[in-house]
Amino acid sequence: MNRAWNWCGFAMALLTAACGGGDKPPPVVGPGARLEFVSSPTVNLMPGEETELVVRYVGEGEFAGGIPNANLDWSIVGAAAGSRLSAGVSVTGDDGQSSLRLTAGTSDTTFRVRVAPPEGEAIEFSVGVASFDAGSILVEVSYEGERTFNPIEALLFDGLDCGTFDPTMPPTALQQSSVPSLTARPAFNNVPIGTDYSVAVIARMSGEASAYGCVENVRVDTGEQTTVTVTLTELAMEPRIVGVYDLSNRLDFGGTLPGAVGTAVDLLDELTDDNDVDGNPATGDFGQDPGAFIVDFAMRQTCAWECMPSEDYSTCSIGHPYGDISALYTENFTSWDGARARFTGGCGAWETAGEPAQNLVNDQLESVLPGFVLALADSLGDVARAINEANIESRLIVFPEGELGAPIRHELKVMNVSIRDLDGMPQDFTIDLREAGFTSVATDATASISDGTILIPEHTFTLNYGELIQYIYNHALLPALGFTSTAEMLSGWIDCMAIGAWLATNVGFLSEMDYTDACNSGLVAAGAFIDSQLGSFITDAEGTLSLSGMAMGADYDSVTNIAQSLDNGTWTGSWGEMGMSGAITGTFTGTRTAEAPAR
Repeated sequence: MNRAWNWCGFAMALLTAACGGGDKPPPVVGPGARLEFVSSPTVNLMPGEETELVVRYVGEGEFAGGIPNANLDWSIVGAAAGSRLSAGVSVTGDDGQSSLRLTAGTSDTTFRVRVAPPEGEAIEFSVGVASFDAGSILVEVSYEGERTFNPIEALLFDGLDCGTFDPTMPPTALQQSSVPSLTARPAFNNVPIGTDYSVAVIARMSGEASAYGCVENVRVDTGEQTTVTVTLTELAMEPRIVGVYDLSNRLDFGGTLPGAVGTAVDLLDELTDDNDVDGNPATGDFGQDPGAFIVDFAMRQTCAWECMPSEDYSTCSIGHPYGDISALYTENFTSWDGARARFTGGCGAWETAGEPAQNLVNDQLESVLPGFVLALADSLGDVARAINEANIESRLIVFPEGELGAPIRHELKVMNVSIRDLDGMPQDFTIDLREAGFTSVATDATASISDGTILIPEHTFTLNYGELIQYIYNHALLPALGFTSTAEMLSGWIDCMAIGAWLATNVGFLSEMDYTDACNSGLVAAGAFIDSQLGSFITDAEGTLSLSGMAMGADYDSVTNIAQSLDNGTWTGSWGEMGMSGAITGTFTGTRTAEAPAR
C-alpha cells in the first residue's frame, strides 16, 4: 500500500512539474477572459510527426497581457487514430501562454484538439494527419451587416465557378466545416495540393440561407495553411414564420357541452336551482335546494330506505340519478316493496322531519348569505362557461420548413377561468391542463406556410371533460368562495346543533343528539360527494379536442424578416365524447418568444 502510494505521489509530482509547478497561487481571472491561438489554428502533420500547440489566455485591463497560472484542459475530439497529446492539463505562464505537444498517429485522419479555460469559451485546433502531400485551408468570414447567423457553413469545392453557386441548393462539397458564429473560423484539413479550389460560405438563420460568399482559385501547398477571406452578401429573405409562439386562444363550443360537462353542472346545480319546497317533478324541482340536497345526505346516516332489507346505502342495488333527491319526492318512500320493512325508526323520523329540516337549512343560509342560491348559481354558470367559452393558452413551435412543409408542435398549457364569488366579484384562476384531466397536452403536425400565412392542419388532443369540470370546481370555484372543500363550506354556513334541537322538540322520533349528529355527518357526506365522488356520476371516458387553423404573420423583424406575432388567427374543430360530438370555432393571437429548439 505504501509503495503504491509513493508511486502515485511521485507521478503527481512529475505531472505538476511538467505543467508549470504546483506552488503558484491560484489565478486571478479578470473580465473578458478568452483564449487565443498563438500557433496556427490548423495543423498539418505526417504520420508520426510532432508539433507544439500554443495558446494564450488573456483578459481585459491589467490582464490584457495574459492571465498567469490558469489551468487549461486539453482534449481530442473525433477519431484521433493513435494521435495523442503530451498531457491533459497545462498551466499558463506569466505571459498567459501555455502549450502541449501533439504527436500524430500512424493513420490518415482529421480531428480537433479542444482547449478549455476556467472561464470563457473553449477554442479548437483543426488537425489533419496525411501520408500524402496535403495542406489546410483556414476560412476568415467577413460580414458588416446586422443579422445574427447560426450556423456558418463553409464548403470546399474543386474547380467550382462561384458565378454558378446557388446557396439555396448547394452542390455536393469535397469537405464541409460548420461553426456556430462569425467569431469562429471554419477549416479544412488533409486537402490535397492544388491550385483551383473554391470555398463557399453559407450563413443561416433559423435553418434558412440568409447570406453567402464564394472565393475561387484557392491554392493549397504541402504542409501549409492557406487563409481565405470570404465576404458575405445578404440574401433577400421571404417573410417567415418560425420559432416559438405563445398563443392566446378563445374557443366557442356553441352552447352544446360534452355530456360529462352538462351532467356535472346539473349535479352541482342541485345545490341551487329548485324553488318548490314540496317538489314538482313536472318542472324538475325536487325540493328547495340546498336544503333538500343536504337533508338527503343527512337521511342516509340513519336510513337505508332505497335499499333491500339486507342492504345498506353502500351496497344498495337500487340507484337514482344525482343521489336520492328526485326519488325522495317522486316516490315518497312507497315504491319499493322490498324496502317497506325499512320505513321505521330513522326513516320514519326523516319522512316527517324532511321538509322542516329543508326549510331550516335554507333559512339559515338565507340569513347568513342573502341571495345564496342565485349567487352560487352564477358561480356554477361560470364553471360551465369556462368550457363553453374556453380561454386557453398554448404554445406553438414552428420548426424550419422542410420539403414537406414546416413541422410544428402544439402544446396546451393552461386554462384561464373567472369565477364570481358570493358578492358577485370575479376571481381569476389559472388551471394547469395537464393536472386537470388532459392526458395528451402536445401533438405534432406539419403546417403549410405561404405568403406570410400559416395553415395548421387538424390535430387532436385527448382529455377528460368531467375531470376538468371537477378540477375547476375544486381549484377555482371553492377558492373563489373562500373554502378548500364543500364540507368546510357547508359546515361554515349551517348550524346542525340548532337544527337538531328544533327537530327533536317539534318533530320527535329522534333525540337532539341523533338529529345533530346526522346533520353533521350529512354535511361531511354531501361535501365528500361533491369534492371526490362527483367523478363517479360523470363519464370517465376520454374525450377529444380537435383543431385546425390559420393565421397571418405580423410585426416582421427588420433584420430577420421573421414574424414576431400571429394575427387574425381562427380555429375550427370539434369535440368528441362517448359517441357525442359537437363543433368548435375560435380565434387566437400569438407572440413569438424564442427561437425554435433543436428537434
